Amino acid sequence: MRAFDIICSHYETEFLKAPKKQYTNPPTKLRCGIAQGQVVRIGNTDYVGLCINIASRLQKLGDGAFSFAFTRKGLNESASDDWLNDFRLIRIPIRGVSKQELVYVLRKEFRALSGEDKKRYRA
Repeated sequence: MRAFDIICSHYETEFLKAPKKQYTNPPTKLRCGIAQGQVVRIGNTDYVGLCINIASRLQKLGDGAFSFAFTRKGLNESASDDWLNDFRLIRIPIRGVSKQELVYVLRKEFRALSGEDKKRYRA
């Protein structure tokens, strides 16, 4: 998971320089959503599945406040606790999926939220 944090961070500092020269308003922040589950291929270029829908909705969490988020479901937390120190578990509704879902977000991004938003996302 730490790799996704690095990718999102490097998007702003390194990758975005070239698109800024080519496009009028490229996105200023790369957002990622990660979910695990079954995927079905349709044709040669399209994939569908609940986990894709969840990942898509996760990358839109918090009105762009979070770079990336991933669900607790299917996560092997016993593999290593090192990465877990950088993340905070929050409870948030995911449109069309569940009323409240447990999701990991970066602690540094959670700390930057307003007090009202922090209360809204507390697990």
